[in-house]
Amino acid sequence: MPHRFGFHAVMFALWIATAPVGASAANDPIKVLVADLDNQIGQAPAGSRTAAKLALIKKRAQALEPDCLMKADGQAVPRGDATPSCSQAVEQLRKLFKAVSEQQDSPDDEGSVMKAAAEAQNEVDKRRAKAKDAFDRGDAGTAAAVSLRDFYLLGSGPDNASVVARARKWANAAETKPRELRRAVTAAQAEADRLVALAVERRKCSPPFEPCVEKLLAGGLVAKAALELQLKIADEADEALSLAKRGLESLLANPASNLARLDSDVAFRALLESNPDVKSFFGGGAAGFSAGVAGSNVSFRYVIDQSGSWIGRRNRLTLIFSAPTNNNGVTNFASTVDGLQNLNTVKLGWQLTNAPFEFPGTGTLNDFAVGLSAGQKSINYLLVDGTTPTKAASNKKSVVTLELGVSWAFLANPKSKWKTLTVLGHSTQRGYKSADAETRCPVDPATTTAGLATCYTGSWGEPTRSTDRLISLEVRQHMPAFDLGLKIKQNLKNDKVDAEVPIYLIRNIPDQAEKTPFTAGISLGRSTGDKGLRWGLFVTAPLSFGKPER
Repeated sequence: MPHRFGFHAVMFALWIATAPVGASAANDPIKVLVADLDNQIGQAPAGSRTAAKLALIKKRAQALEPDCLMKADGQAVPRGDATPSCSQAVEQLRKLFKAVSEQQDSPDDEGSVMKAAAEAQNEVDKRRAKAKDAFDRGDAGTAAAVSLRDFYLLGSGPDNASVVARARKWANAAETKPRELRRAVTAAQAEADRLVALAVERRKCSPPFEPCVEKLLAGGLVAKAALELQLKIADEADEALSLAKRGLESLLANPASNLARLDSDVAFRALLESNPDVKSFFGGGAAGFSAGVAGSNVSFRYVIDQSGSWIGRRNRLTLIFSAPTNNNGVTNFASTVDGLQNLNTVKLGWQLTNAPFEFPGTGTLNDFAVGLSAGQKSINYLLVDGTTPTKAASNKKSVVTLELGVSWAFLANPKSKWKTLTVLGHSTQRGYKSADAETRCPVDPATTTAGLATCYTGSWGEPTRSTDRLISLEVRQHMPAFDLGLKIKQNLKNDKVDAEVPIYLIRNIPDQAEKTPFTAGISLGRSTGDKGLRWGLFVTAPLSFGKPER
């Protein structure tokens, strides 16, 4: 009996050892892909460009095997640590295989490859800019996910299951998409380098050109398709990551959201993050520069997301620095009503991101902010010289203007291409006001001798304290081609009014495939007492402050 068992064991071992390798190929995704490529290569005309392109993809697939697979008992077994990345690599090669198979040979192939090579690095740099804060967005999303209550409790009514599914999807995206985005950018850079190298080799070709060009063209078309694939993967990962961050933060602010309100809240956050008015509390980290006929101004906005919430609302802090850039420290191109507009200013805002509410006919969202601001300036004034009554002495006093204000922002039609943002504001300013300029000619009251007097023009007397109350209205209409705004601010004490019409010609729109890195436009304005229009230019760009690269 033992002898018979040993005989069968030996025969079984021999059968395993001599089994054809193809028996395990069905479990090897790389071999399956190579087999499919061989089949297509066999169907393509011998020596054709299509066959050459497919052969290059086959070579890429075979290059994966040493890193992704190891041999065990004659079978291909995935390496444990490499399994996820290898499966993604095979999936991407499948997509590249499909894209290349759908390419049609064209006389314009060479021109399209050379054009793609010229633009390749610029396209990669755009995605690299998106990836810069990928881990910060992922961290914010995962922090919100951890702070949420158990996912199965999210949502309300019939939307509970759908909201829970979204929360799980977003939490997974917040964890995985930062690395996916970075990997796609790295892969895109490699394809761009390959494409540029092939384009340079093409320029080195000598007559007769056709053999040299044809040899390089297949590689160029494959690299071009691979680059486009990686750029698409990067764009999709970037969009999913931003959506996950906004969605999880929206759920943290209002865990009982239904789907309609959740969608609206996410759209609202996207618009506020791209708010080009750097001096507004509603927006993300940004830098801005404004210039007009009488001066210029630079501003920075830094946003600190709070880890907790208050009165059931997500809250965050905003710090804004603003300063004139011309030599004398005064700019008059902007508001004449707002006493802080033309000063070196620091603003600290505390913001409550409210849950959306229904407005007649639309799902309208709102955001509320309370801000404390301080601005510094020096005021020059004249006083009669205490020792020489016929002379005036020039004096300077450094003063601080304080402001306490509230702002309330509303967004109508948040998911439409025709969004409308409305911001209402009210503030109280306590500052100093200099006397109106006038000409005076001091004389000595004790003298009895006639003579010429010296005259001086300026503000006479020390500046006096003043308190002003301001109300403001801002409307920004988002349209497919550009944005149009209207800003009105009124001083209730003296009834002076500022009106400004900003036209946003270039816009930074979150998550679009070809993201513009800045917002720019022109501004037309007029104030009470002006004889003509005031104009200016503005440029703003999102910024991340003090965040390390990872």
